[in-house]
Amino acid sequence: MLQEADGRSPRSSRPATNPLLCATATGSVAAPMSATTVRPDLLLRPAQTLAWVLLTAAIVIVYRRIFGVYFLNEDFIWLRVCRFLPGRGLWTLLTHDVMVGRYSWRPLVQVSFAVNQWLGGLNPFGYRFEVLLWQVISAFVLYGIVCRVGDAPRALVAALLFAVHPLQVESLAWTCARGGPISTAFLLLAVLAYLRWRRGGHAVWVAMPFGFAMATQENSVVLF
Repeated sequence: MLQEADGRSPRSSRPATNPLLCATATGSVAAPMSATTVRPDLLLRPAQTLAWVLLTAAIVIVYRRIFGVYFLNEDFIWLRVCRFLPGRGLWTLLTHDVMVGRYSWRPLVQVSFAVNQWLGGLNPFGYRFEVLLWQVISAFVLYGIVCRVGDAPRALVAALLFAVHPLQVESLAWTCARGGPISTAFLLLAVLAYLRWRRGGHAVWVAMPFGFAMATQENSVVLF
């Protein structure tokens, strides 16, 4: 191989070429992500947080008067029967129909009553707070579902209409009707898990919330 006067080969004497500049000039490679580049999914988080705040505020404002509602009618049967007693613990409420056939067997509703009474006695505040919490969860999950199949503005409108619809009042104000808000939250979680499962998730995350919904209210079978 021929050598130049200074001992270097002709190839080594060529100026260094930046492959990134060449690739960028030809349009074959995108420019690298800088340290200050923000991922697009992170840009959605403030909007999502704002949507959650709006949904929560709407639910609390619209249904604030339910905290002044005392127990009604069949509520007293559930309160008397569905509670923790000696020999009647969590396992009994989950595996036995302590209502002895008065209504359909709803083990998670039985447990819900027992936990409320164990924490706050017969103060209606705790019972109302729980159902509002389930309503908020349902609204959040519905927002997430519509965001996956549509866009954020439509998701917010749909979640708001669902959250404050007048049909929700009875289930939220009548203590023994709490099976509706609880089962709805689990059903929506099952739908969200199904959408994730279609993209490579695990089917067990679909089956679990559906099973919880069935253990709360029997008409949850409509999702099957």
